[in-house]
Amino acid sequence: MEVRLITPGEAPASDKRAWDEFVNANEFSTVYHTWAWGEVLGSSFGYRGYYLCFFEGGEMVASIPTIYIRSPISGAGLKSLPMCEYGGPLLGQRPDGHTPELVVEKMLELAHLLGAEYVEVRSPLDPRITKALVEKGFRRLRTYTTFRIDLSKGVKALWRSLNKKVRNAVRKALKSGLEVVEARGKACLRAFYRLSLLVDKRHGSPAHPFRFFEDLSSCMGREKARFLLSLHDGRPVGGILLLRHKNKLYWRAGVMDDRFRHLNPTNLLLWKAIEMGAEEGLEELDLGRTRKGTGIYLFKSRWGGREALLRDYVLFLRRPRELPEPYHRRYVYLSKIWSLVPSSLNSKIGWRLLRSVGF
Repeated sequence: MEVRLITPGEAPASDKRAWDEFVNANEFSTVYHTWAWGEVLGSSFGYRGYYLCFFEGGEMVASIPTIYIRSPISGAGLKSLPMCEYGGPLLGQRPDGHTPELVVEKMLELAHLLGAEYVEVRSPLDPRITKALVEKGFRRLRTYTTFRIDLSKGVKALWRSLNKKVRNAVRKALKSGLEVVEARGKACLRAFYRLSLLVDKRHGSPAHPFRFFEDLSSCMGREKARFLLSLHDGRPVGGILLLRHKNKLYWRAGVMDDRFRHLNPTNLLLWKAIEMGAEEGLEELDLGRTRKGTGIYLFKSRWGGREALLRDYVLFLRRPRELPEPYHRRYVYLSKIWSLVPSSLNSKIGWRLLRSVGF
């Protein structure tokens, strides 16, 4: 078996086409396995991607997207993938029986070569990969939850499946005069980003750089990255970012001006996203990872989706260490301190902290 190492942003167009063709044909792939996501991480955060391709007889039979992060907070790690819910190797349609183990071994070899202290794999969807990881000594690192909404049921059935409180919230948003528009152009992206900074301030989170949203828009295009804004008297008061891969939508971010929370802009935006996906013939909307028992978990649980567990795995190659976890008491305390940072400063330096954590 031939193994090749390629890097998004540096490899020729032929490698990009081959990678995406393989990813698009794989039933367990996500939007985060695509070449464009690797380019966004590279251009926005300065990450260098190490993407492994496995060939037999000139045909790609497996792939692994990984990012190497060297951090004073979490040490040196090889991650598949940072800044998202999903990652891990992908296998072809008819892999050899030993291919899953071989692919994981090659990922570990790369980690040793780079001097990584640990390898982290985010929520692999292929059970063969999960089995191979466990057999190689990986242990469960975190467990999250997502909700997946079946869009194929049609708009009427989807509306009926909503919790009564959600339907009332959507009706209230419509009666209040809120409207939903698709954000296009730099001015609209700026409006979305201003709302994002308000959320970061409220939660005490390091801010993404503005170029992250610019790069998503340019690298993925409207077909794969859509920004929706809710307007009140022409003023943006809420927004969501949706990513698309094949017949699935992924909720990437929700932003809001808290002064307009009573108008329920997020409820209206999410319903419009569901409506849009169903009308376009898409199959599923993934609402993204969350922790049980949180307010956002309760919010997502009311939209008629199927609950599913997301499990991250880690293998420490040296002495085990604590990896960043936003819900740990230490990080909750640090978030309270970070919330005191002015948004203007957060927009300039927050991304550096975010890049270091890679969460």
